[in-house]
This record gives sequence, structure tokens and C-alpha cells, in this order.
Amino acid sequence: MAEDDRPGLANQALLNKIDKLRELNAKSIELPQLVVVGDQSSGKSSVLESLTGFSFPQAPGLCTRYATLISCRRAPEKHVTVSIIPWSDADEAVEGRLRAFKHSISNLTNEALVRIIEEANKVMGIRMTADDTEPSLQTFSEDILKIEINGPEQEHFTVIDVPGIFRVPSPPLTTDSDVALVRNMVQNADPDGMRTMGVLTKPDLVTEIATQDAIKDLILGKQNQLRLGYCVIKNRSADDQHKLESIGPSRTEQSSQRIFLRKMASKFQAITQCALNKYYDSEIIFTEVPSLKLITKITKMNEKFANDFWRKGHKRHFSPNWDDEGEKIYKLTENNDNSMPFEDLLQNYPELHDIIDTDKYYCLKLKAFNDDSIMDHIERVYQSNRGPELGTFSGSILAATFREQSEKWELLVLTHVSKSIALLWETVLVDELRKAYVRAMEQARFLLRIEREGRPSTYNHYFNSEVQKKRQDRMTAAIADKTNTHYTADDGPIDVVPATRLRTFVVNKDNTQQVREDILDILASYYKVSRKCFVDVICKQVISHFLLEGDESPQIFRPELVMGLDDEQLETIAGEDEETKRQRSMLESEIKSLEAAMKVLRG
Repeated sequence: MAEDDRPGLANQALLNKIDKLRELNAKSIELPQLVVVGDQSSGKSSVLESLTGFSFPQAPGLCTRYATLISCRRAPEKHVTVSIIPWSDADEAVEGRLRAFKHSISNLTNEALVRIIEEANKVMGIRMTADDTEPSLQTFSEDILKIEINGPEQEHFTVIDVPGIFRVPSPPLTTDSDVALVRNMVQNADPDGMRTMGVLTKPDLVTEIATQDAIKDLILGKQNQLRLGYCVIKNRSADDQHKLESIGPSRTEQSSQRIFLRKMASKFQAITQCALNKYYDSEIIFTEVPSLKLITKITKMNEKFANDFWRKGHKRHFSPNWDDEGEKIYKLTENNDNSMPFEDLLQNYPELHDIIDTDKYYCLKLKAFNDDSIMDHIERVYQSNRGPELGTFSGSILAATFREQSEKWELLVLTHVSKSIALLWETVLVDELRKAYVRAMEQARFLLRIEREGRPSTYNHYFNSEVQKKRQDRMTAAIADKTNTHYTADDGPIDVVPATRLRTFVVNKDNTQQVREDILDILASYYKVSRKCFVDVICKQVISHFLLEGDESPQIFRPELVMGLDDEQLETIAGEDEETKRQRSMLESEIKSLEAAMKVLRG
């Protein structure tokens, strides 16, 4: 006899007809029914889930707001249809809108069901939160949400989940008044307790010893007025985690490892682009881990590097009066800790020791101008390198003085690049990332050699302006010492320089003094132009290109790279450790046994 031809409630055609009559609000159908009675959020839906195998959404404060009809039917293919059955007194317009709501999917997940229920709430006009102040919304509905589940493993079963007893917001534990109300309802329907089974839900919330003992007495029949007794159900929480899902899909094969790495690389690229472009709202990880706001931290480091370079990069003060070289700014910060130790940064990354500059660097305070005069130094260099030039000097003298004046640049630059690498360091694809960091350090040293050891050269017109300004400042300072102040009735006080003093100022300079002053003016002007340009070059080429955005930067962890890895590299990077493999095997075996047990229990 075919399954559909069997007599009784297992006849699928008969059950389909009964469901159709219920949709048409035919209320006179008397069939054996399973009724679950309980307070709001007491776990009724979880009881029905254990009976039907249908997973109801679980969330704090979520309760049934309308009747949900779950119709399970055996069919060759899995198929789920969700619709709304309007209540009998609904007007024509409302009925048409409700019947138009329909979703058909092949596999109903918990996330999909939550979305469908939210849509159904809107269609039925349900007020789900206290913030919903629309007067037309209602807390409960007499409409029915129908969920029809078809599949080869389904049993012929129809059950209706109805809203719980709703009086006041319910606490986590059921109170004595809740129990009394439910008991009265049950006794009215089943005075002798012949057809009633007690179900104790949420046992994990019971912490008092006395209450636990009372529950044991009920289960053991010591205090039991129900013929069918009591059972205990541990309810699934919205926060429950499935252990097998938590360790992710298996990665024992090369194909699964490659897929895993490719997805990781794609996600890595997406997050990296957001970090570099300051799209912090695009990924929740930037809220959870603010330290990943990469471009913000790099920008702050670059600004500090530029400021340190300006204030501390020169070995000697150019003049006691030239504030733009950082003398007064330095005094504001001279009590700060100017050391840049790497012990803390490198404690967890010993593999970086042979790449970055690990020396502890202290930016020594500059001596006072008169104690370590740059003019005396220029005099020594000039006297040891002068030639037969008349009123001029060779380029080697400028190169030598600039090289010594900028000797602190190397430590400042390598320290900045090293700290940037320590910030960016990750342990994925170590060999490739090491190459990228080595290239960055090599580029920094290359730029230092070009700038400090090469012949001083610039085509920046700002250099000539600076030279003229320095000479003008020098002449203005010299003339100021030789002025006399005169007062006139019309113009007020004016400064007058006698011609004899001016002639003395211009004439009384020997060749050496004139050349030394010219060397100082040109050195100070060139240093300023070179410093500003060099800071930009380091930040653009080394930090931005070699460490952040270039083709050979640490962004090399791309999907294309993953496809080129051999099997050994894949196993090293993406393979599972033995403990994970053992745990996965154990969980899969346990799940298989539990699923088989469920089939036995459900007949």
C-alpha cells in the first residue's frame, strides 16, 4: 500500500486537506491536539522544537506574538514555504495583503527565519520594541504564520505554537504565581491529570540547593500529581555555540586549505584597504580593535618623525637667533624621554632583530651655541681643505660640513622605519614579509647615502631665497649695533648709521671671515631645503610605497599568491594541528551518534 493510501492521520492527502480547512478558518475540525501551556518566554517553543525538529529563533526577550502553524510533510525534496493565514474577521484589503506574503526557500536557516519573521511582523503590523510608537501597531496578532516543511526525513506532523501567558515583563525564572496560573488552566482541561505531562525548562538557571531538591522530587515522583510525570528540558540559548562550527570547516586536504587561504587573503585585502583609506565604518573590527586603524597610527608616526627631524636632526645650532631651526621648540620638550628603545616592541618578534635597527637610540641634547660653535667647526674644515680660491670655496667643504651636520639623520630615519615595520609585522607568510621589510630598510639606507654622501645639489628656488635672507639677516644684525637714534619733530625717532661706521663694517673683513660666513649661509639654507625634501621622500617612498601600498609591500598576501603555493607551504600555513583534527573527529562522531539516537526516539 502506498504511503498516501494508508488510513489514519498518517495519510498525507488527509493531512493536507485538514491544513487547507484550517486556512479557510473551518473551526469545527476535532482532532487529537498537543497543547503546550506556559508563561511568556518559559521555553514552550523549545519544547515544540524538540518534538518537530524545527528550530525556532532564540533571542533574549523574544516571545511568540502570534500563532505559528508548523506543518511537516514527507516529500522527495527539501522545500520550505512560509506564508500568513489571515484571521477570520480580517477585511478584504488586509486579507489580500497578508495572503500576498509568501517565501519559498530550499533550506530554512535560523538567520533566514529571523529575517522572514521580521518581514511578517511588518506585514501584520506587530510592535516588537518599546520604541515603536506608531498607534496602528499591535503587540499581538490573531493572524497565523504558516511554515510548511517538506523533506525526505520529515514525519507527518502539524503543530501550532501559540503566544504565552502575557501579563507583565517576565523574569528569567518562573514564579509561584506563574505556576499556579498554568496549573489552574491545566486542571480545567484535564481535572484528573491523565493527559498532562509536566515539563521543567531552563534548569541551568536554578542555583539554590532547595529548589534543585524540589525539582528532583518532582522528577522522581515524590511530589507528583500528574499521571504522566515530569521531564526536564535544557533549553537552547541564543548564545549557545556549536563546537564543531566554532572550529570551522575541515582543512585536511590541499584544496580546502587553498580555499581557506584564498578567502582569508580576500578578507585581508578588504580590511587592509579600509585601514589604508580610513574607511573604518566599513568593518566592525576597527571598532573592536582600534589599534588596527593603520593609516591613523602611521600618520601620527610620520608627523612625529618630521617634528623630531626638524627639532633634533642637526648636530650643531646654526645660530643663537635662528628660531626656525628648532632651538626654542626643543626647549619645550627637552625634559621628555627622547629615547626610542625597541626591547618592548621586539620581545614577541625576535625574527625582526636582523632586519630593523635594534640599537637603543637617545637623541642627545644639543650643546649651547657658544660652547660648540658651528663657525669654529667651519673654520677648521676650511683651513684643512682650502685651495687657491679667491673669495670662494670648493664644493668639498660644503659636502664635508653638511655630512657632519646631518650625521644624526641615519639614526632618526632607521628608527622611524624600524618602528613602522614593528607596527606592521604579522606572522603570516613570514618569508615574503621579511623580504618586503628588508627592501624598505635597504631603500632607507640608499636614500641616506644619496642625500648625505653625494654632492650637495638642489634646483629648488627656495634655496636661493634662503641664502639671500640669511645674508640680509646678518647685515641687519651688524648694522643694528652701529646705529644712532635721532628724534625729529615730524617723523619721531629714526635710526641713523654714520657713513664712517658703515664703511668700517663693509671694509673690515678678511677673506677667511667672508668665506666662513658664506659657507654658513649656504650650509644653513641647503640644510633646510634638504631636510624638508628628505622627510617627504622617506615618508612617501619608504613608508607609503615599500611598507603600505607598493606592489612589493606586505600587501603581497593576495589571492594570486595563494594559488602559487605548493602543498608543503599550504600545510604549514593553513593546515590544522593534530589537536584540532582530533577534536573534529570526536565531535563528528558524537554528532553522528546523537543524530541516530534522535531518529530512534522519533520512531
